[in-house]
Amino acid sequence: EKLARLVEVPREQLPVGEGKEVTSKLEARIKKVLKDTDQETIDKLGLSTFNQMNRDENIAKAVEYITANPKDAMRVLTGEIEAPPGILRNSIFVAMQENAAGDVELARKLASLRSTRFGQELSILAEIDPDSPVKLMNDIIKVREKVIEKRYKKTARKAIKDETAKIKKNVKKVSKYDWNEFIKSIEC
Repeated sequence: EKLARLVEVPREQLPVGEGKEVTSKLEARIKKVLKDTDQETIDKLGLSTFNQMNRDENIAKAVEYITANPKDAMRVLTGEIEAPPGILRNSIFVAMQENAAGDVELARKLASLRSTRFGQELSILAEIDPDSPVKLMNDIIKVREKVIEKRYKKTARKAIKDETAKIKKNVKKVSKYDWNEFIKSIEC
């Protein structure tokens, strides 16, 4: 007999939001059904859904929170307490930064470290399928960028910008007389 097991996740690890309900794109990618996520597929595969978050509203809630609880806001960033339900930890940092509330330098360091950790957590998920087309295309892009940097002795972005400027400079503006000449040249 199979037993169903309930897995509980700490609240701070769950997405927040009060907006439209959407499907987890990460879970859909893992299950390779990103293109076909109608409600029937979502139900059949048991894909997770969550309510979208509005950044401005979340930061506004955080501003209210830090205004009313400046010491607790800092305690949230140090990890002593969880952020209030519905408010992201980084929204509290943004609110503190914008309102210069509390020790902004310490808040910046704490938020930076935590955000870096979240970035690391997300980047490790790229290892789920090392042969995924997206990963292979990114590898090709990196190799091509290195070739461009070696050839032009500057970053790929700078080389592309310079070449685009050169092309734009050499392109002659077309006038109506040029179009008339072109049309005459192809008439039978």
